[in-house]
Amino acid sequence: MQPLALQASNRTLIGKHASKRMRRLNNQVPAIVYGGQKPAQAITFEPIVIRSILKNDSYFSNILQLTIDNQLELVVLKAVQRHPVSSDIVHMDFQRVSDEQPINIRTTIRFINEAIAPGVKQNRGTVFHLLNEIEIKCLPKDLPDHLEVDLQHLAIEQSLHLSDISLPAGVEIPALQQGPEHDLPVVSIHKPKEQLADDTTETTDEQSAKSG
Repeated sequence: MQPLALQASNRTLIGKHASKRMRRLNNQVPAIVYGGQKPAQAITFEPIVIRSILKNDSYFSNILQLTIDNQLELVVLKAVQRHPVSSDIVHMDFQRVSDEQPINIRTTIRFINEAIAPGVKQNRGTVFHLLNEIEIKCLPKDLPDHLEVDLQHLAIEQSLHLSDISLPAGVEIPALQQGPEHDLPVVSIHKPKEQLADDTTETTDEQSAKSG
């Protein structure tokens, strides 16, 4: 896929107080780039770049072309620190990408065939998206744009888990290596609220009839 582009500047002043002063006086956001057998590099972003990141979730799940004072780096966005009150971005961490080294990155999930799922089409069930993105591990060349979860065979009161996702070649889900308890549900179909209410009423009536 074509990497998204970002522009940054090298930052000579480092430290907590310097970062606060930079944000207060220049409205700039400090960040750091690390990894790739190179020293960590302190950088800073202009406000227009930060607004672009906030408007596009793709920056959080793709390889980025980061230009730092005319020097190009391929990176992924690993961490974002936000202000506890305003939710503004106050610091970011980027990891350099190597063609030979797998990366851990979050990617989005797209759900397909919801309308023809038996639990929806036959039983008028409601679909619940329990996860909208997951962490995957792969080489940069194998990074998918997204993962698809197919609901065409999902019945009422059933769920699909991480292990049910069909993965492209070279892609794995690290959570599944940690044991079966980490095989989280991704999507489920449940009875509509009115049907649950009817079932509850019928059960109550049956119990009353038996006791009477």
